[in-house]
Amino acid sequence: NSGKDTVASILVYLYAVGKHKATFRDWVVKKDAYYESYKHKITHFAEGLKDTLSQILWIPRDLFDNRLYKDELWYHPSTGKFIHEDDLKSNHVKYYNLDIKYNPFIDRNGVVKIRTLIQTYGEHMKKIFSDGVWVNNTIRKAAYIESIYKVCIIPDVRFQLEADAIMVNGGIVIKINRPDNEITSNHCSENNEIIGCQYVIENDGTLQNLFYKILAIYDK
Repeated sequence: NSGKDTVASILVYLYAVGKHKATFRDWVVKKDAYYESYKHKITHFAEGLKDTLSQILWIPRDLFDNRLYKDELWYHPSTGKFIHEDDLKSNHVKYYNLDIKYNPFIDRNGVVKIRTLIQTYGEHMKKIFSDGVWVNNTIRKAAYIESIYKVCIIPDVRFQLEADAIMVNGGIVIKINRPDNEITSNHCSENNEIIGCQYVIENDGTLQNLFYKILAIYDK
C-alpha cells in the first residue's frame, strides 16, 4: 500500500502522452482509460505465481488481484467458495495460515486467505527450484515486452533480488516510502527492506505531489 500501482498508472500515462502534454488533472480524468489501453506494458513478479495457482486451485484469475477476495474474504478449499469473516462461526470453519500441522486443504472445515495462499505457494516454489524462480520468469517476460513496446513497468518489486535483477538488465528501480503505511502482515514480502535503487520517493503528500515527483524522474 505504499503507492506502487498508482506510480505504475502514472508512468503508463506519461509514456502515452509525453512529458510536455502531461498534467495531473488530465491523468485523474483519463487514468483508467490509459491504463486499460496500455496495461500490456506492465508485468508483475507475482504474475506467473498467480497464473499457475489459479489453474491449480481453479480460482478465477482476476480474484487474485481483487482486494476484497484477496484480503477480506476467506477461501474454503473443500467447497471452492469464499466466506465473509462474519460468517465463519455460522459455517463452523477454522482459519489457518498454512503451516504443516494445520492445513485447510486437509481439514474440511478449514479456510484461508488468498494472500496467504500466494505467499506460501511462492515461498515453497523458491525452495523447490531456487530463490530466483519468479525473478527469472518475470525478467524474461519484461525483456520480451520491452523488445516490442520499448518499455516495461514492474510495480511489485518487494525483494533486493528483484531490484538487482532489474538494474543488472538495464532497468531503473524507484523506491517508494509511505510514512503512514500500516503494515498488517508479518510475511517477509511485506516487511523487506530494499537498499539498492536509483531513485527514492517520499509518498508523504497529496496524490498531486506524487504525480509531479514521478514526472520529475520521468524527465530525467
